[in-house]
Amino acid sequence: MNPLVLVALGAAGYVVWYATQPGMGGLGALLSGKAGQRITDDQLSLLSDSQRQALTSGFAVHLTNVQAAAAGATTGAPFAVATFGIAPAIGALIGWLGARNSNDTREDREVFAQRLGFTGANGDGLGIHTQPTVSIEDKSKGIYSYLIFIGRDDLTDTAMHVIGRKDFTGNQQWFYDTLDALERAGFPFPTTL
Repeated sequence: MNPLVLVALGAAGYVVWYATQPGMGGLGALLSGKAGQRITDDQLSLLSDSQRQALTSGFAVHLTNVQAAAAGATTGAPFAVATFGIAPAIGALIGWLGARNSNDTREDREVFAQRLGFTGANGDGLGIHTQPTVSIEDKSKGIYSYLIFIGRDDLTDTAMHVIGRKDFTGNQQWFYDTLDALERAGFPFPTTL
């Protein structure tokens, strides 16, 4: 193959890649409403540290499996005599199963999304990722759809398929990554944080 053709193909590939990068002034930026604007480091700090702290902390305290089992056993204890001592064991089992099957990180993501003003189809803030967001101001479809709209499907995928039910460290990293992505996209943050 002619070397000149290879150079032309390489240049064309670079142009296509550059044109589809969000926030770089290309087609991806045009589609996201950010055409012609390059992102600089000073634009990434739209939120103060206290605002970031307010968004990423203060979630409900989640019981560990042991704590839930102990609470269940304590609840069943008054009925121990009437049930020949079985009620505390059943209470412990129910408490343990309840804590084991709860998706604590999803609940925290719901609170996080609601703090940002997302509503979603069923009001949980996460929404349904297949309902497309239509504009940079549209928070009605939920945070998952919004992340796809701004070109960060990887964050939606991480939240839905990678972070485990009790992976609080992974969830915290997702919060920070999501805030950075929203800042880069020019997200209209709530004024009361």
